[in-house]
Amino acid sequence: NKTGTDIVWTDSQQRWYPAGNWYSYRFYGYYPYSENVKATKTQRIVEYTIDGTQDIIWGRTNVSDDSLAYCAKYFRSEKYANVVPSMHFEHKLMRLTFSCIPGKDGNGSIEEALKMGVKSIKITKVPTTATMIIADRENADNEGVIVFDWNNLDEMYLLDSGDQPLGENYWVEADEVKIGQGVLVPVPADPDFHYFIEVTLKDKEGREWDLGNPIELENQSGTFVPGKSYNVKMTIY
Repeated sequence: NKTGTDIVWTDSQQRWYPAGNWYSYRFYGYYPYSENVKATKTQRIVEYTIDGTQDIIWGRTNVSDDSLAYCAKYFRSEKYANVVPSMHFEHKLMRLTFSCIPGKDGNGSIEEALKMGVKSIKITKVPTTATMIIADRENADNEGVIVFDWNNLDEMYLLDSGDQPLGENYWVEADEVKIGQGVLVPVPADPDFHYFIEVTLKDKEGREWDLGNPIELENQSGTFVPGKSYNVKMTIY
């Protein structure tokens, strides 16, 4: 529940890195943590496999006006003695949430719709592997760039809170009903690429129906953006 934290050594002593004044620095951060970090002469690159339950975030400190930023000499100066490096983090995925409302029949009634519910929701053709440049010593514009493999696509199911399978209690009600916890997916690199969802419905007598044709998802307000949440509101008859 914090937006930041201070690192404190267990012996409560201060430490400077480097101890001298040879370099200036920037700090970088990313999440989730991964062991799959590749180091080149100029870059640090992390590889990810995603499943729809976690976001990916990345951040770095701003460029300092002082050429000695964050080395020992920088913090020994009176001007910067109490400065804490601060990082702004960016979301790299977008979120899809789902809800349903009842549809009226030819007589204007929703009574039949209230007998219906949602059994499962599946998002098809989702890339699940990605490469992100954490830091690039020669080109700062590359930093934070994430590339997904759009040639290898998989499917993701909507889950319930705590990453549990979707519950059995999602029935159509007179008011809008939120379904599950949402799915975190990459923003399409190609504006002409659309996600599709497959929905399985059920009724209170135990019958189930697959809708047949997948539903194509479009953003009615424009292009999708990382760090935004989009709700798919389904009218169920």
